[in-house]
Amino acid sequence: MNHFRRKKMNNKYCRVPAKFKNGIKIPEAYTKLAQVNDLKKQLIEDFNQGNLPRFNTRVGFLRENQADKPALLAKSLSDIAEKISDNELKLALFEEALELNPDDTVTLTSYGTALANHNQPDKAFEQFETSLALDPDNTVTLNSYGTALANHNQPDKAFEQFETSLALDPDNTVTLTSYGTALGSLTKIIYQGYCVI
Repeated sequence: MNHFRRKKMNNKYCRVPAKFKNGIKIPEAYTKLAQVNDLKKQLIEDFNQGNLPRFNTRVGFLRENQADKPALLAKSLSDIAEKISDNELKLALFEEALELNPDDTVTLTSYGTALANHNQPDKAFEQFETSLALDPDNTVTLNSYGTALANHNQPDKAFEQFETSLALDPDNTVTLTSYGTALGSLTKIIYQGYCVI
């Protein structure tokens, strides 16, 4: 079986091997996606190993390579931000991702969670609200928003988010767990307050 395709080079055609895996031709889009995913893994490894110069160089390469695909670059930056521990860098990458793709509910929710965890609740709540304005039935956003509200002492608003999420998906174990945790924390606070009195 001849696994070659024709490719035009310098106004002449030459034969170059097509990419195959287990005898099946791999579309070029999948190959590029695999390369991007490999680069993201390398970036995260660089960060975890403390090699920030190489991390910054590779992020620059990623930006340059995906400059014509802002939504893909935004997703890549958001994916990297999810996996690194430096809060300042994490928030900066999320902000850059949202500048490139401001209507991405996944990035808005992830950024909101990161802000809430970094003790910036007001800014976090803005991200959740923006995400819900785009997709009001997004149970991931509702749950994340509820958790952030509960963690920042706004139980009534938190319960409203959890209940909305459960009305959409009553068997959502993530929401049920988050809601239960929030209720347990509130009960503990009330109980401690009662015992103190």
